[in-house]
Amino acid sequence: MNIVWILLHTLITNGLEIVIFFKVDGINLTFERIFKAFLLKILLVFVFVMISYI
Repeated sequence: MNIVWILLHTLITNGLEIVIFFKVDGINLTFERIFKAFLLKILLVFVFVMISYI
């Protein structure tokens, strides 16, 4: 159950970050950069969760 909450929290915070990025950068920001940062954060959280359970 903890894993679900951590992933949900990560998704919500990433969503908020994306909205903030859009307001700050506007048109200059590319979707590819957002997507790569998003995948990297999810991967890091996943690794952190696995390490904490081991």
